[in-house]
Amino acid sequence: MHWKGTDEKLEARASALQGLETLEPDPNRRLKYADFVDNYAQLDENEQELFRQRYPEEEAIMTGIVSRSRQEGRQEGRQEGRLEGRLEGEAQMLARMLEKRFGPLTEEQLERIRSADEDTLWAWSDRVFQANSIDEVLDSQS
Repeated sequence: MHWKGTDEKLEARASALQGLETLEPDPNRRLKYADFVDNYAQLDENEQELFRQRYPEEEAIMTGIVSRSRQEGRQEGRQEGRLEGRLEGEAQMLARMLEKRFGPLTEEQLERIRSADEDTLWAWSDRVFQANSIDEVLDSQS
C-alpha cells in the first residue's frame, strides 16, 4: 500500500489495533490479525519508535496480544510435554510388563508401543494378563 506519509501509516496501525481490541475476542485470531496489521504497515525502526511515543495505548494492545499469545503457547507446550512424558512412561511400563511376561520384545514391537496413542496403550495393558503371547496383546482388536 502506498501511504501519504508516516502519520497516516501510524494512524492506520493504531486504528486497526483498536479495532482488534474491541471487535475480536479470540486471542488466536487477534494475533493472526495483529501480524497482518504489522505486515501491512511495514514500520521501520524510526516509525516503530514514533508509534510507541504517539500511541502508547495501542502499543500496549499489541504488546498484550503478543504476550498473551506467547504465554498460551508456553502453557500449551508444557501440557503437550506432560502428555508426551506420561505417554512415554505408559509405553515403557507396558513394554516392561510384556517383557516380564513373554520375554524380550523385537524392535518392531517396541516401535509400535512407542508410537501408540493413550487409548491403545491402555487397551493393550488390559490384555497383558489374559493373552498367551505378545502378538496377541498387540494385534487383538477388542
